[in-house]
Amino acid sequence: KTKYEEDFETTTTAGSDDDFDISDYLQDLDSADYKYSNNNGSEDDDQTEMPITVGASFHDNLLAQLGLSDLDDRHYCIAEYVIGSIDDDGYLRRELSAMVNDLMFSQNVVTDENELQQLLKLIQTFDPPGVGARTLQECLLLQLKRKDETSKDLKNAIIVVEKYMEE
Repeated sequence: KTKYEEDFETTTTAGSDDDFDISDYLQDLDSADYKYSNNNGSEDDDQTEMPITVGASFHDNLLAQLGLSDLDDRHYCIAEYVIGSIDDDGYLRRELSAMVNDLMFSQNVVTDENELQQLLKLIQTFDPPGVGARTLQECLLLQLKRKDETSKDLKNAIIVVEKYMEE
């Protein structure tokens, strides 16, 4: 045997008395306390948790109201598309003509602007008042016309918004 082989046998046999099992070390790591705590703040700091809100979104609310209306499947599909086009502020910022084209190519539904306008009028009766408006003026008019009272002030407000909005 060479000197190197003898040295190798000596070191390997000497270590055999100290047999170890890797699972002992892995168990130690699994129960390590450092995994369960963080030291990013003081003990005096208040621990706050962010609440998770579970509720219907704006669009879900509109779709629920749409489900209560008496529409056939085709009109329901078109109205659902219109609701999907309403932004989070409640405005419909897309042109009806563009929506007609999108419905034709993406949903394979043939419609026209008049039909979309009629369904939009239905959606504009949903809550919150003013939803589905295309301009601020239309939004304000939808809200004013939804009021129950018929006072002179309300009539004047409608006239001001209808005729003098630009001023």
